[in-house]
Amino acid sequence: GKAGYSADFSEIFNEDWSAEEVQALYALYQAQSGSVTLNGYTWRYTSEEFSETQGKTLGDYWLNNHNHKFIYLGSGLEGSPVPEIPGGMALALLFGFGVSYLRRMKK
Repeated sequence: GKAGYSADFSEIFNEDWSAEEVQALYALYQAQSGSVTLNGYTWRYTSEEFSETQGKTLGDYWLNNHNHKFIYLGSGLEGSPVPEIPGGMALALLFGFGVSYLRRMKK
């Protein structure tokens, strides 16, 4: 954050983050609330103490068995996969809701 963006940051974490995306993660960490979506993951602040619960050290970055990503910075950031709705399924759901709404309107 304060030191500025470095391409090494993305390489260390094996992520393709731009300077703006790294800044968004830093702002999220500073605010300790809200969320940021990057590359199919929604990141949130977590106050979990990973050194005590999982034996992690500052700067660790990992993926757990639920496909959640973590960055440990004293507290940390947790990234969970964004659920995907297949295109056809989303249209079918919208159509179903529309038909249901029209039926209610007629009554």
